[in-house]
Amino acid sequence: MYRTVFETAELQRISAIGMMASGIAHNINSPVMAILGTSQLLMMKSGESEELKSIMDQAKKISDIVKNLTYKGRSEAEKTPVTLDINRLLREELRFLETDLFFKHNVQKDYQFQEPLPTIQAVYSDFSRSLGNIIRNSLDAMYQSPTKKLTVRTYFDDEWILADIEDTGCGIAKENLGKIFEPFYTTKLMRGNGRQGEPTGIGLGLSSTQELLSPYGVEFDVRSEVGQGTRFTVRIPYGQDRKKN
Repeated sequence: MYRTVFETAELQRISAIGMMASGIAHNINSPVMAILGTSQLLMMKSGESEELKSIMDQAKKISDIVKNLTYKGRSEAEKTPVTLDINRLLREELRFLETDLFFKHNVQKDYQFQEPLPTIQAVYSDFSRSLGNIIRNSLDAMYQSPTKKLTVRTYFDDEWILADIEDTGCGIAKENLGKIFEPFYTTKLMRGNGRQGEPTGIGLGLSSTQELLSPYGVEFDVRSEVGQGTRFTVRIPYGQDRKKN
């Protein structure tokens, strides 16, 4: 039953992202390009002004968002292994989350990416969904916290690429840490029972994360303190033939 529910949810998610990206690209790219072209023409005729520069800057931002969503939608649908840079993937996930107003306006961000990271061979969507799940859990955990700070950190040693995702949220009780990867285990309200904007779930995020990444030899280290927050470390092996079977 779990795999049926999980696979159905994933197919729906892929379809929704693809449709959204395609629709945005089709309906927004043309007018944005028209705005940029008209602004450049006005600058040539009337000279540069702060107003025109502001219009062009904002139009470029919209264009960048559209490109990111289109790239993400196309990559999510790809099922063959590709060369992945975890730094780039995390940046794309975090940029995608800027459409979430809670994340954009209420959460402090601290990004510390070691450059360059070794690359791995993997299916893009396996890692984008998994790391996205962990980041969204961190955001949900901070919903009612007085301090809302998300730290995302990458680094590596001789064997592992490591990604720390740390929040200042509600934390997880020690007796519950061993349950977080179990299917349908969740500390959130069940989906459909929360108030407007309140985080809800069905308990499949971390269990699907473990299922997607375990074939790559990925390991997880979770440290948490109630009322203080949680640090989730993803340990990704590299340097050997570790392609997914």
